[in-house]
Amino acid sequence: MLQQADSLMADRPDSALTLLNALLPDTNQMRKRDLMRFHLLRTNAENKCDTVLTARHAALMRLVCDYYDHKASPFWGDERGASRMLAHYLLGRCYDDMGEAPAALEEFHHAAELADTTLSSCDFHLLSLIHSQTSMIYSKLYMPADRLQELQKAAHYALLDSDSLSYWLYTEHSANCYLHLHMPDSFIAIKEKRAEAFSDMGYGNLSAIALGTTAITHLERGDLEKASRYLAEYEKKSGLFMSDGSIEQGRETYYYSKGLYLLQTGKTDSAELCFRKELNTGKSHNDQICASQGLCRLYQQLHLSDSVAKYAMYSYAMSDSAYEESVSNSLHRMQAMFDYSRYQGEALKQSREARESSNRNAVLCIAIVLISVAFGIVIWRRRNVTRQKEKEMNRLLLEYAKDKEALDEKRKDLQVLLEAGYQDGSLCSFRYIHETKEGQAVERAMATTARPHRAVLSFIQGPSESEEQNNQIRLSSVHA
Repeated sequence: MLQQADSLMADRPDSALTLLNALLPDTNQMRKRDLMRFHLLRTNAENKCDTVLTARHAALMRLVCDYYDHKASPFWGDERGASRMLAHYLLGRCYDDMGEAPAALEEFHHAAELADTTLSSCDFHLLSLIHSQTSMIYSKLYMPADRLQELQKAAHYALLDSDSLSYWLYTEHSANCYLHLHMPDSFIAIKEKRAEAFSDMGYGNLSAIALGTTAITHLERGDLEKASRYLAEYEKKSGLFMSDGSIEQGRETYYYSKGLYLLQTGKTDSAELCFRKELNTGKSHNDQICASQGLCRLYQQLHLSDSVAKYAMYSYAMSDSAYEESVSNSLHRMQAMFDYSRYQGEALKQSREARESSNRNAVLCIAIVLISVAFGIVIWRRRNVTRQKEKEMNRLLLEYAKDKEALDEKRKDLQVLLEAGYQDGSLCSFRYIHETKEGQAVERAMATTARPHRAVLSFIQGPSESEEQNNQIRLSSVHA
């Protein structure tokens, strides 16, 4: 269903919106991926249907942007990457409709940066649209140089998208920037060239509109021939006029151009009718100022000083009102910039605090890990030392057991020798042990033991000289 709505988006956005609205009851059962795709497509359809986007749309699009920023990669060049660019563009459109120009510009710039123009799948149509919307904001901010750059980019990407009509439209709109930059020659040259291109493409109405907007400039230069021709073509081919000869609402400046031409050709009555028609039907300050200035010039030619003073004062009042409105709009824009800058400052502060907190947590975790590792190493070394001591102790105990066993055997052998010496009378002293081969063998065997008892050693080595004398006396008495 979402794929079907997406396929209808370009040519039939109203049908796509109807289809998507039918899915609203099922949004609670949608997976997050499908839900984000649904909100993206629905907001895009509403935007294409000229729905005014509100804070509710902006809140949804912030969620969608966050989702695609984390899920999509700018290097994929796939559907998710294109969806990410579209999401930021639509968020910018929300901010634009809400009157938050700084935030809208940031989102448009961000969306344009996400486009990878090296990929064949790059959405050049959307990229052209992004720069076009950006140029409109610069037009509201009265920044003709920036608007000109954006229109040139929009025209460039429209050409890459093989959209010749949009290319010529963007370049035709860029001519107005040259007029605000006080470059009337460039303004006229571009308008006439684009009018010729429109005519070759079969868009005679667009050609007539492009030429008609240059009439005032030609009149100010005194070129009545071109002004007359372009105004006639504008009236005949533009398709902007009603059956009663009046122009559609919002284009009342035509009456000033026509009245100025009639005034310069001496048709004062007709000129007055045109100026008064603009004065009565024009709603903007610009229409009121142009109409009053036209009437002022007319009455100057007719030498009606009272009427000149009247409309001069009215023109001054309208200019003053227009100035106040301009100042108010400028203050509003400055306030919006200030609010947005403050918002950015708070966001940066929160981001910095979060980063510092994350760094502190990272340092703490690293310290805990290092302490744990050091503590583990100490415990391991102590346990290793303990195991080594236990092994050494076990080894010594084993050697001790072997030595004790060997000692017991030698004591038995010694006892046998002693008993044999007493029986045959050949042993008269303990020194006999050291002087006979058998005794020496026993002594050497005992000396090789690792840990003999001191009592055993003293027994083998024999008594002292005084003890030896006493033992000899005792043995003598026994043999006697």
